[in-house]
Amino acid sequence: MQTTTDKDNGAEHRFEEGERNGVYRAIYTRRDVRSQFTDRPISNEVLQRLLMAAHHAPSVGFMQPWNFIVIRSDDVKQKVHKAFKKANAREASMFDPQRRESYVDFKLEGIRESPINLCVTCDRSRHGPVVIGRTSSKVTDLYSTVCAVQNLWLAARAEGIGVGWVSILNVAELKKTLAIPNGVVPVAYLCIGHVDHFSPAPELEMAGWLDRLPLNDLIFSEQWGQTPDAIAEDDSTCSHFSIPQIVSDEPDRPSNGKAHRTKRISLIRHASVAENRQHRFIGSTDPKLTDEGQQEAQRLSTLLSNQDFDRVWCSPLHRTRQTLDAIQSQSAPAAELPEAESLDDLREIDFGQWEGRTFDELSRDDPQLVAQWEKDGEAFAFPGGEVIADFRVRVDRILKRIASDDADSFVLVTHGGVIRHLICRYLGYSMSRSLTFQVAPASVTTLEVHGDDAMLTALNVQPLGDG
Repeated sequence: MQTTTDKDNGAEHRFEEGERNGVYRAIYTRRDVRSQFTDRPISNEVLQRLLMAAHHAPSVGFMQPWNFIVIRSDDVKQKVHKAFKKANAREASMFDPQRRESYVDFKLEGIRESPINLCVTCDRSRHGPVVIGRTSSKVTDLYSTVCAVQNLWLAARAEGIGVGWVSILNVAELKKTLAIPNGVVPVAYLCIGHVDHFSPAPELEMAGWLDRLPLNDLIFSEQWGQTPDAIAEDDSTCSHFSIPQIVSDEPDRPSNGKAHRTKRISLIRHASVAENRQHRFIGSTDPKLTDEGQQEAQRLSTLLSNQDFDRVWCSPLHRTRQTLDAIQSQSAPAAELPEAESLDDLREIDFGQWEGRTFDELSRDDPQLVAQWEKDGEAFAFPGGEVIADFRVRVDRILKRIASDDADSFVLVTHGGVIRHLICRYLGYSMSRSLTFQVAPASVTTLEVHGDDAMLTALNVQPLGDG
């Protein structure tokens, strides 16, 4: 039975707390996805639910001006992608040189990677020239169509589906490619698919392109420019369902549900092998350290001295085992390390037939396959080797193992690809950024992890050489 107070504050119409939490979580964790798509197909049942959610958007005069063009054809996607590249080059030229340098590094679409592309259109003549609510402002039909896009986007987030809006397209070229008739406007071109993770914040915000504006700076009272009393001290207190609470519930970030302590994770890349100096692909190949590499590994102990570690995990490959043995062999000032455990998940990715070759050699001898690597992204399988997505799945098991372990400090002796993956996962970076920084041989990278928050405290730290 509702009390008078409940009725006065509208509680009789309010969703249950768990339902409200789900709505706010979808809003706060919705992301514009570009590079995290996997090749896992979307079922027709899920697609129908998403389209039905879009179809239930509000519309001016109940006009329902939208249509949905579902695109699965690689040929059509390729044509749209070609139009994007042309428009993207034009947009890049509009920024000043410094800004342009940052712009060109962004991946701003997932047209070919996503299993489904969707063009949402607005039929501006639907139901004739006079529509309730549209006589004073003709563009309200376009606004209504945008509401349909947002409905679909939030429903997709609730389904664990990623959506990316490609706005850098020439409208005339898109209409020609999709045979859209006159009087119908393409409002949104969306890339839709399962993803390997959702970023903890918008990618442009994480990259430092722009910051989220404070909410109170955007609220006026009665007239433009008149500042009201503060509604919220900051954005996270706008509602009972605070942004930190929602984001911390992300299933893609390691969490074991226990009270969080700070965990220190030291990631050591093995010392040098000959193939490193020659810039050759080396994954499952198992060479030994060079003489110089042995010396590098011995000096690494100076970076671990005066520290206590609870766990030492090591890749089973020779170059990592030799690195760890060299560290432990130093009596002064040696790090006191517990007995090491060999973990197969810490192996480098298997490059298959690409093992031992350079990128220049591959680009010369098999340019089509190199281009396929760029196109397929996570779904790419190195010939005779490992699928990139499978590599990421097994390294993710290391994150889960750390999260569920009661230990506070970890040493992982492993490989460059594994370390880059772990850094991106802990910091919430897109995996497309994993190749934008180097992890040097015989270096220590350190992370401090507290629950779902992580800080990179050191990257590529190397001991000083002799003399």
